[in-house]
Parts: sequence; C-alpha cells; structure tokens
Amino acid sequence: MATANYHRGVIAAAEYGLNPEVHIYKYPGKELIAKFKADTTIRLQDMVFSRDGKYLLMIGGIPDFRISMYDLEANKKLNIKPEAKMPCKP
Repeated sequence: MATANYHRGVIAAAEYGLNPEVHIYKYPGKELIAKFKADTTIRLQDMVFSRDGKYLLMIGGIPDFRISMYDLEANKKLNIKPEAKMPCKP
C-alpha cells in the first residue's frame, strides 16, 4: 500500500503482514522522515494524505478496521477519541 502528496513531496508506504509499519519518505531524495507502527493487526486497507500533505489518514483492514491519523509536522500519531472504526457486518 502506498500513497503520495506532490505538493509536499512525500510518499508513504505500508508493509503487509503482522503488525505492519508505515514509512514516510521525502521525494525526490528518498530520505526517510518518519517510521511508525500502523494501528492495525495485519494490513492497511487504504491510506491518503490530506490536500496540504500535513496529515496521513489510514484505515486498517481485517479484523479491526481502525481509522488513524498521523501528523507529519508534529511527527506523531494523533489520538482519535472515541476510537474510530469502520462498520463491518459479520
């Protein structure tokens, strides 16, 4: 899973597997600017940068479907209260 924001010149890539990590790189120099654990068990379903490239929104996949955000300027994950999850019927 990967996404980019050309206005800010950043690319985010997520691993696939148990407790995946997200890596954010500055483009075109390919400098790693952030690395953190995703708030999901197995994989991210989707992720996208905000229009200005300040935030990265992530949606986890099966089994948790958690919604989380990362602030690139503050270099930290934001706490979403209450915990946000996508609805999923069994």
